[in-house]
Amino acid sequence: MLTDCAVRWQVENRYANGVTLIHMDDQTARQHPMQKEGHGHGVMFLGTEGWVHVDRQRLDAGPKSLVKEKIGPNEVHLFKSNNHHANFIDAVKGRTKPAAPIDVAFHTDALCHLQHIAVTLKRKLRWDAAQEAFVGDDEANRLLDRPMRAPWKL
Repeated sequence: MLTDCAVRWQVENRYANGVTLIHMDDQTARQHPMQKEGHGHGVMFLGTEGWVHVDRQRLDAGPKSLVKEKIGPNEVHLFKSNNHHANFIDAVKGRTKPAAPIDVAFHTDALCHLQHIAVTLKRKLRWDAAQEAFVGDDEANRLLDRPMRAPWKL
C-alpha cells in the first residue's frame, strides 16, 4: 500500500438544530439505504415532502414536480454561477462577492478536517464550534494542529 488515504468512508454529522449531514464516498453513496434512484456523486437533500439530488451534470427529484417548484421572493435564493473561475476573477476585479466566499470555504474545509480526525480515531467525536475544540477529548484536539517545520513559526 502506498498511502493511508481513505477511499471508502461514511461520516455522519449531527447539528444542534437537528440537521444530519452524511458524507460518504461515491460507491458507498450508491449503496446507502437512504439513497434515491441510485444516485452517487453529488448532493442529496432529503425532506419531509421528497428529495432533491444535484451534481455537476443534472438536477433530479422525487417527486419530479419538485424540480419545477418556483422559489418565492421571501425564500432563500442561492447564488448561481455557470463559471466559477470567471466569477472569481470578476469578484477580484469588481470587488463583488464570489459564488464561493471564503467563510463558506473555511467551514467546508474545517468540516472535512474534523471528519478526517473522526475517521483516523475510528470513533464518535463531539465538536464545540464556539470553542473550536473537541469536547473532553485531548487526543482529538492534538490532531487539530501539527508542529511547523523550521524556520516557520507563529
